[in-house]
Amino acid sequence: MNDVYSRIPRTCAALALAACGADPAADALGDDPGDILEARQLAQAVQGRTAQGRTAQGRTALGELAGGGPPVKVMTSGATVTVDGITYSVSRLTWQNGKLSGTYRVRRGLLWQTVPLPNDGVGVSFKVQPIDGMGPEETLRVVSKVMDTNDANLMASCAHRTNPEDVHLYNIQRFDSKDSKETWKDLCDAPGGDAVGSGRAVFTKGYWKKQPVDPDVIPKTDYEDQDPNAFGLACWDGVAAKCARWGYKEWQTLTSPKTGKPVEMRSLFIACQRAAMADYCGTGESFTQENTPIDIWDTHNFIQKSDEAITSPMFAEESSFDESKAVCVEASRYERMPKFCQDRCSRPREETAMSVCLEEYELAVDLGQKPPVIDRSTCGDAQLIFVDTGSGDYCPHSPATTHEDPYTSPPTPPKRMYKSCNSCTAAVCRDYPSCCHPVTPEGGGWTSACAEAAQRGCLYVPAVSTRPFCRADTVTSQMGGTLGGTMIGSMLP
Repeated sequence: MNDVYSRIPRTCAALALAACGADPAADALGDDPGDILEARQLAQAVQGRTAQGRTAQGRTALGELAGGGPPVKVMTSGATVTVDGITYSVSRLTWQNGKLSGTYRVRRGLLWQTVPLPNDGVGVSFKVQPIDGMGPEETLRVVSKVMDTNDANLMASCAHRTNPEDVHLYNIQRFDSKDSKETWKDLCDAPGGDAVGSGRAVFTKGYWKKQPVDPDVIPKTDYEDQDPNAFGLACWDGVAAKCARWGYKEWQTLTSPKTGKPVEMRSLFIACQRAAMADYCGTGESFTQENTPIDIWDTHNFIQKSDEAITSPMFAEESSFDESKAVCVEASRYERMPKFCQDRCSRPREETAMSVCLEEYELAVDLGQKPPVIDRSTCGDAQLIFVDTGSGDYCPHSPATTHEDPYTSPPTPPKRMYKSCNSCTAAVCRDYPSCCHPVTPEGGGWTSACAEAAQRGCLYVPAVSTRPFCRADTVTSQMGGTLGGTMIGSMLP
């Protein structure tokens, strides 16, 4: 991994500033801007190929279906499977630990035998229906399957990076009756960017459905995983697939690294989806943009918070989630939480730390400060998943550089920087508050002068990667009559 440059203030030792639970400005520097103790930090990759969890999320739970159409659920009845050119009816089609399960009856000699589906469902045709039930059933088919690799898994423990063993990525097709050639086409869009998962899908136990409410109220959403007649399906770019591939697998029970007690991953899987979508209100409404880098981790340290680094993008403190909605919002992923969301999420101050009036929230943001009363350290044990944002609205570049360019036509203005990006930005903004103010004709933003102050006050040293080494053995597999891809097995070193 390439070296990057990072620094830590003396008060935080080897922890990121956010983990200190203190005010960034107070914890950053002494009176002398050069009063920073440097340390070596973990190098990070934006796309989530590290143990620490800086990765890209998405806007929807189920991903984008090729050709559009509403999200669908998989019906447990009406499925068939084709084996050696013969089609059989499938009984008890269901989801089991991330894969398709079911049986069919085949005649062998004078006897009929009940046998399990081959290749975890490769060759199965099944019925789907829009999740709201307001539409006709459609038939899809499973063409092939590959096992996921370790690349997407963010778990801190090698023993928990089991993607090659239990995350099944299916190539699913739908029949396009509108095509003059009447051809089968891939269900999921495949714009690229993921060599293993692109264009594939995962099956989930549940699916997201809206709760019934009054017509003038935005409905909340629930993860429905107790439906005996249907289960879920998510394309590779949906956050349901991403959270499973990151390591939050709803079928697993793991021992908490923090408490040593067993933890059912279902709750983390659900909260992860809320967090990745920035579903602050629990309505299924996303307040993010596709492929925005985030730093995501959990209260048990299955996935750990990244050490702060000087690389771009940096990550500003954002929010925390439980299974139903955001528990605490310090800053929304893009500028500020929309007003209509704030209005619907708010509760009296004594009920939740998220209850801060919009005017107070915006004032704190405009001053480059974390809004009071919603610091995550005050939000209690309900927090399951934490997110820091690398959207660029808060930390658009490293402290040592600037977006400002007076030689372009028209000149490129500087962008603002937030104190919570890291201790260096906190220190500079303490001494030069305008660096963290909005850009106006009178000034503001992270100018070249701010970058020079960072260079003077922050000593950059090469970071040393502390990512655990997990040995991988490569095995190729033949699945469904076609090359199924590469299977990577993860073992402890």
